[in-house]
Amino acid sequence: MGFDTDIATAMGIVSDALGSDATVSRSGAAAVSVKVRMDYNVETMGDFGQVAGTVTMATFVKADWAPAKGDQITIGGRSLIVERIASDDGVEVKAVLNG
Repeated sequence: MGFDTDIATAMGIVSDALGSDATVSRSGAAAVSVKVRMDYNVETMGDFGQVAGTVTMATFVKADWAPAKGDQITIGGRSLIVERIASDDGVEVKAVLNG
């Protein structure tokens, strides 16, 4: 195995252990079950380093689901929409949610 494969495998294990069960769907397609790690009240910074607001973020293992703007995620009975992709390192994708 190579380093990238080892990291992807490890992140999958972390997600399985620490993630929450959720479903995601794109453009009205059938929902897919995934594990996501949720982060609530993540601070966003303004132009001068001040806290400009807070957002909810979901971290996906890219091999399980690569989120895109507009995807719908349902977790704990609550539906949220992917507003934008905050980061994608090729293994994990962090998405900013609203709703």
